[in-house]
Amino acid sequence: MDLRATREDLPRTRLRESPSGESDAVELDPSEMEEIRDSVPGASRAALALAPEAEAEAEPRFPADGAVAPKRDGLIPPPPPGPTELAPQRGRSSPTPAPPPPPRPAPALPPLFDDRQPRRRRRTRKPWWEEIFDDDYLRSLPHFADRHTQREVSFVISAMGIEPGGMILDLGCGNGRHAVELSSRGYQVVGLDLSLAMLARAAERAQKADQKINFIHGDMREMTFDSTFDGVYCVGTSFGYFDDEANASVVAGVHKALKTQGVFVLEVVNRDHLVNQQPNMVWFEGDGCVCMEESSFNFIASRLKVKRSLLFEDGRQVEHEFSFRAYCLHEIGLLLHRGGFRVAEVSGDINTPGAFFGPDSPQLVILAEKRGS
Repeated sequence: MDLRATREDLPRTRLRESPSGESDAVELDPSEMEEIRDSVPGASRAALALAPEAEAEAEPRFPADGAVAPKRDGLIPPPPPGPTELAPQRGRSSPTPAPPPPPRPAPALPPLFDDRQPRRRRRTRKPWWEEIFDDDYLRSLPHFADRHTQREVSFVISAMGIEPGGMILDLGCGNGRHAVELSSRGYQVVGLDLSLAMLARAAERAQKADQKINFIHGDMREMTFDSTFDGVYCVGTSFGYFDDEANASVVAGVHKALKTQGVFVLEVVNRDHLVNQQPNMVWFEGDGCVCMEESSFNFIASRLKVKRSLLFEDGRQVEHEFSFRAYCLHEIGLLLHRGGFRVAEVSGDINTPGAFFGPDSPQLVILAEKRGS
């Protein structure tokens, strides 16, 4: 049996018996209509709608404050208001909105270093000055005639003003060509270099010349000499490999190694002349090899960068890269002054002693005197 009803199915009138015994049809009032509606099970308010005029007078179906609406014949009361829409309460202030849920904690980031994983050790590359001066490099050096070496040594002796028998340090002695020539002229010479290959060639050269020279394997930044030498010289672009602080430490070591009134002859490339030649590329022949040298200048660091490619007769190819600090005259003069020296003379080349022509001079050959401890 279908218990669903519509607005048209509901009775809207009732029979009323008159005193004379006759029955009259009388329209139902709203309360009677409500009783009829409640008597029909399973009906909804939409299906059992009251008459328009009755709905306006009907009482609201929401429960009173704090009361629970009863279920009537399967009717489900409306859901309670949500947390953001609170039902108004009579005679009470609006309740405080429910606090928002606490934020979720941020996910933990992975550690920067995981100690559980084995760490790979990076291969530390040695500085170029510890690797480049090997046998291959020696074969790329130009051949200097004996008269050229003799002329250079004569310039050093003349600048220093030291008599034979004096103690002289060849700083960065290389293959020993200057040290052997000085020793043959009656000076006591000590040669210091970091390259074992260079020192081996120097010792061989000294033995052939029948000269007794003390060659020392060491770093010029770590010299421990104290008031030992009458003079120190460093020629052939052997100065300026390191940064400015380390180069200054070399000057301080030279100052300590010299006796009172000792002298220091230093030769470096003239920066003002060098920059006009860069970038540059040259070819030349070595000992059983052909060399190509490319150079460029770093104006910020004031360093010359060189890449040297060697092609040997046996087909081998070797590349060397190195750089050194280039100084202007005022820069090298200030460096020496701060290291305890007084600049006594400047030459632009060994062929022009005491004469310097600014950017036209390829070298800076400086004679510096020790000022006192």
